[in-house]
Amino acid sequence: KYFEELGHDVKMISPRQSQEEKHDTKIVLYNYPKMPNFLGHYLVSQIICSFRAFKKIDRDSDIIIAQGLTGLYLVFQKDMLRKLYVAPHGLEMLQPSFSIKEKIEKIPIRILMLSLLKRAENIAVLNLCFKEMLSLHNKNYLVLSNGIEKSWINESKKIREKPIKFLFVGRDEPRKGLDILLESVIHLGNYNFELIVVGPEKLGEFNIGCIRVSYRGLINDEDLMKNLYDEASFFILPSLSEGEPTVLYEAMSRGLPILASDVGAITSMPIEDFGWRLLPSSETSIAGSIKAALNISMA
Repeated sequence: KYFEELGHDVKMISPRQSQEEKHDTKIVLYNYPKMPNFLGHYLVSQIICSFRAFKKIDRDSDIIIAQGLTGLYLVFQKDMLRKLYVAPHGLEMLQPSFSIKEKIEKIPIRILMLSLLKRAENIAVLNLCFKEMLSLHNKNYLVLSNGIEKSWINESKKIREKPIKFLFVGRDEPRKGLDILLESVIHLGNYNFELIVVGPEKLGEFNIGCIRVSYRGLINDEDLMKNLYDEASFFILPSLSEGEPTVLYEAMSRGLPILASDVGAITSMPIEDFGWRLLPSSETSIAGSIKAALNISMA
């Protein structure tokens, strides 16, 4: 949308995940490969995706931005190499692992991604901290940060009522740190607040001491999400690894204080100006920061 606002003609090529998927006329879809779950199936699917995306590309395009491993086939096309920008997203495969299994799973992805980036002439990163993480010289770097629509900005100063609510928004996967957050909350059972969880596809409520944990499921309605941000007292993101999470910009745009792990592009954000910086995978750090936030709210 940003490039279109500048007057450029933009074409987006994306895999079709569902037959019922709706899309804009400027989005060109290709079928995501269906294959059994075997060792390395993800890497094989990404190579196939790269080839199918290549077949949809206009060869006279001025700039081509290939997200993740989509550039695997494209970097071998000599006529595309100079105008191709490989965007490795959050480089989670280069960040610390949270388990031995996850560490092993990262190895082939890391090898393939680094091989792709070494062959590419141009690299698009979310933040300059990822340039330092890569340490690949003689490359042209382009910073393409995440962003949100202006409609997200809430300039009214709303007084948030008690009970105090912490909002978590993220996918149901280990690196988002939800399990560690719930373990941290156990140590705060004497405090009275609510933890609202959005993202995991489950619904329900339960109590940990005086704390109510409420699962709201997966929410795609933008207005409903804005209301949840507005009703919350704090936003918490205890991730173990990250790119540049858009949910932080959404939360800040709604005036929410932030509790976020010091990982990925978050390391270069002025989190202290908005709240508390968490040590990743540290229940002590998470519980201590939540206590600090609660003490300020109850003062």
